[in-house]
Amino acid sequence: MYLIHKRIAALLFLLFYSLAQAFGNEPVQTVYYNTKGEFLFKSPRNHGYDFVKGKAIVFNYNFESKKCSNYAVINNKGQIISENYEYLYDNKNGTFTYKQTIALFGEETTLKGLLNDDLKPITLPKFDDIFLFRDGLAEAKIGNRVGSINAKGEWVVKPRFNDVGYHVNGCVLALLNGYLIKMNSNGQLLDSMQTSQSSAPYLMNNGLIFIKENNLYGLVDQNFKKIAECQHQNFRAHSKGVWLKKDDKWGMISPNGKQIFPFEYDEVKVHSNEFIALMKELNGQKRWKILNADLSQETDLKFADVDGFRDGMCGVSALNEESDEVWGFLNENLIEVVPLQYESVGFYENGVAPVSVGGGDADVLFIDKNAQPILGEKFHYGNSYQESYLLAVSTSYEEGWRWGLITRDGRQVLPMIFKDWPTFSETDDIIRCQLPLNEKQNATSNAASELVEQPNAQVSNGVYFKTLANQFDIEFKKKGYERVLERSSFVSGQNITSQYLQTWQGEDYSVLVIIEPDYKKDIGLIQDYYKLKVEPGNYVKINSKAVRLDLMNFSATTTKSIEFKITNESSNKVDYLFVVYKKKA
Repeated sequence: MYLIHKRIAALLFLLFYSLAQAFGNEPVQTVYYNTKGEFLFKSPRNHGYDFVKGKAIVFNYNFESKKCSNYAVINNKGQIISENYEYLYDNKNGTFTYKQTIALFGEETTLKGLLNDDLKPITLPKFDDIFLFRDGLAEAKIGNRVGSINAKGEWVVKPRFNDVGYHVNGCVLALLNGYLIKMNSNGQLLDSMQTSQSSAPYLMNNGLIFIKENNLYGLVDQNFKKIAECQHQNFRAHSKGVWLKKDDKWGMISPNGKQIFPFEYDEVKVHSNEFIALMKELNGQKRWKILNADLSQETDLKFADVDGFRDGMCGVSALNEESDEVWGFLNENLIEVVPLQYESVGFYENGVAPVSVGGGDADVLFIDKNAQPILGEKFHYGNSYQESYLLAVSTSYEEGWRWGLITRDGRQVLPMIFKDWPTFSETDDIIRCQLPLNEKQNATSNAASELVEQPNAQVSNGVYFKTLANQFDIEFKKKGYERVLERSSFVSGQNITSQYLQTWQGEDYSVLVIIEPDYKKDIGLIQDYYKLKVEPGNYVKINSKAVRLDLMNFSATTTKSIEFKITNESSNKVDYLFVVYKKKA
């Protein structure tokens, strides 16, 4: 996880589950599927997290108050195995953090404790707070004092400090009454120094510690020897040293304080694999270059923008002769292996990336590392995910983005009806999805990609038609056609005309229309615009929900636009989907 239609959207790829994504302002229901796309169950609460070793935390989220409540744990059959928690968090180390309101000295107070993997108490609720576990230890708070606990709830660093940082390489830093204290992971004092900091720093992997005075940063080594004065606006760590910002310019020093890069860069990005991107503003334009992790290779200062490395590939952009920004990819040797020719790009995952080729609403292709498309279909927005799956979403619905899941050979696993992209469990073959409730699309999909309604649910035909069209794309692709236009809508009233302005001349096209069976007589109006004879056999009843019409091998002899007209004698809404395919050369 985070393409693609606008540049800022590229940052969304493969972001792990966030509260902003999960909740937002649109009510959703969490539902679970297996990796074949078969519906398993919906969460007994309206929200739920991913499964971890056969369990998932579920809870209710109030979209008006924006508060969570009524936490529970379910097994991989959707059954509640433990409930009635005020708060619950899976630490993914065999423990859960829970919260409980108790009476203490005649007053109610809320405290936290730990549960084991069987949801039995490890500790009673006695902590005012427990923070995230890292390397087997977590910062914990009692009153206004902080220490560190292990997974058994035992104090490793006793709660006597104002703040405690992460344990790194067997050491931890803490603050106590104006002193920065260094201890080993057993809480034994190693060294100390006076400080004005209000929060505990952490020991970086290169052995340096940042200190802060008067809102400016400096550096000391792990023996508290000063490396850099507190005169820097910001810092970014790297194994070869630290990037520091001074007087609005960035430079780099080594762990012993020697300058590696002068303070002349306007921005720096240090990526998780320690590749570095440096930017200078030249004649009002930003120009970036990239350095590899050991600083032995670098590009010219020529790129308009740079993404991070993922899967051995880094997205970069430059301005072409028309001054348009175009994107491509470099490999880890900083060689351009995917030409800079795309409107925008996403990240590579397992050898596949989404790229925008422009030219309409549905403009996203998936390419391999040789820039070869792996599917002929275009999507509105997409992302590569997991080893054998792709994600794609359509923006054709007025309600907003909708995600689905397909395989790399084009087989649909989940229809494009979900609020956020489906997420896979790291330990279980279960997919979590968020189903919008405003659209009453409380529906699921089985392996045959047929929608299966749940009790008291209504499925929008528009969504259903979209699902069918994705299946038909594979059929048309085999016949040598590619999708060039798509419109779908809900219409009501009489004599509704949707006009699609498009130039058609001297090409072979195929038109697919899907509409409710009760209105199939209205599809015949299309022939008035094409001057074609529509035989009864062209109508194919899919099922009780939909009928399709194919107008194959239509070749325009003059330039014209396509109109699709529905004459609806009632005030009921009519769903339809109109797709045009073009014969490939």
